Amino acid sequence: MPPPPPRGPSPPPSRGLRRHPVVAHRGEIARVLAPGGTYLAQHVGPESAFELIEQFTGPLEAAHRCARDPDDAVAGAEAAGLEVVDLRTARLRMEFRREGPFVARSARFLIEVRKPAA
Repeated sequence: MPPPPPRGPSPPPSRGLRRHPVVAHRGEIARVLAPGGTYLAQHVGPESAFELIEQFTGPLEAAHRCARDPDDAVAGAEAAGLEVVDLRTARLRMEFRREGPFVARSARFLIEVRKPAA
């Protein structure tokens, strides 16, 4: 079988596409999902990489620390009329070794929601 033809360059991302959205517009998600439709996303969680960020910025205010909380995502989805099917959280170790060992934690959460069937 011959190899597949070479692929051209990927198209530029649209303005609405984000790898890790900072804000999920849950009302819009609910509007565009068909009844029974599912939305699955990975979001950056609270205090993600704060050890690294604060090396450059200095201490941040408490409001920054509690932003992007998974519980807020659940409440927002439910307020938009979506059913939360699954929520998974993780804190992952990140090591930087260029200027000596430095460890930070990356927070992530996966959320799956469904628009109830009509």
